[in-house]
Amino acid sequence: MYASAVPPGQFTFIARGDYPYSTCHVDNVVEALIRALDRGAGGKAYFVRDSDNTTFRAFIDGLAKLQGLSIDKLRSVP
Repeated sequence: MYASAVPPGQFTFIARGDYPYSTCHVDNVVEALIRALDRGAGGKAYFVRDSDNTTFRAFIDGLAKLQGLSIDKLRSVP
């Protein structure tokens, strides 16, 4: 998705990506589904996320580093 856009500079952050971003590991999704089936109430909304607090920029930076890419020179729009 974004990885091919990073090297040619086609990836652009909004507000430098410095806003809260929630992630959820698949193991946590599965656990939440099991708990909802076991103890949840029908018709209720459940919000599932990892306990770590991060920003969109930090999340993308971690993914980029896994692929040997840098986001240091990426553009940002307000």
